[in-house]
Amino acid sequence: HRVRLIVTFGCLEEASAEVAASIERARRDRYAMALPPWAILDGTTHVAAGELAAARAAVDALPSHEWGTVTENNMMRMLVLSEVAVRTDDRKLLQQLMNEAHELSSSTSPLVSCGAAYLVALVAWHRGDVHEAVRWLGGQNTRVITPLWLNVFEQLILMSRVASAAGDAGLRARVLQSIDVLERERPGTPLFAAVALHSRGILERDPDALLEAANVLRTWRPLLYAGAAEDAGGELARAERHPEAIEQLNAAFDTFTECEAVADARRVGRALRKL
Repeated sequence: HRVRLIVTFGCLEEASAEVAASIERARRDRYAMALPPWAILDGTTHVAAGELAAARAAVDALPSHEWGTVTENNMMRMLVLSEVAVRTDDRKLLQQLMNEAHELSSSTSPLVSCGAAYLVALVAWHRGDVHEAVRWLGGQNTRVITPLWLNVFEQLILMSRVASAAGDAGLRARVLQSIDVLERERPGTPLFAAVALHSRGILERDPDALLEAANVLRTWRPLLYAGAAEDAGGELARAERHPEAIEQLNAAFDTFTECEAVADARRVGRALRKL
């Protein structure tokens, strides 16, 4: 639980060191039940650091029978892998995860069904199907901010983008409720404040807010930073501030490339070519 908290607060080096030590200890003591949750934390920490290949290797290190099926550990595993698959354009892995998610979406476990809905919506969004993303994110069990999720910031940003693109008032209201949670404490946590600003910038189509969010996120999470820079570039281009737009899109392209997020880099490349 402590590692979950320090990952959420952005202390990735500390989290990585503790995860590595705990995995070594679990293997030494033959404590098999501890390995799946530590593998999830290992994968999540790598995703947060922009290390997609390492994230997949961390999760794939355990054989499939260790994860179960309708379990929270398995859903967390799927969420780590879905982030890797959409960003690296691994279509075979993505289809496998989609098939599993559809089967688990009717689970009586809110955590499992909620995670499955998010995964299907994520894939729909990356395939350009906004209507399908809205349908899955609009379910009663689909929450945004919850301390159980290690990818809570990615979920909030996705829902912000979908709500903005679809003009969906219900999704927008839920995003704003979650932003209020992140901004509740004064003074707040810098990472929380930056993610909240990013989400507001998406909803309000505010290029300056998105620029500010990107500048803060640069020191915290490379993939979140690149996403904010991409969003800023898109809004700057819409405002015909083309030199600034190109600068932000170039920064997003470079960061996505460094993280081996080839699908994201291609998308940004297409935006750059238009300018």
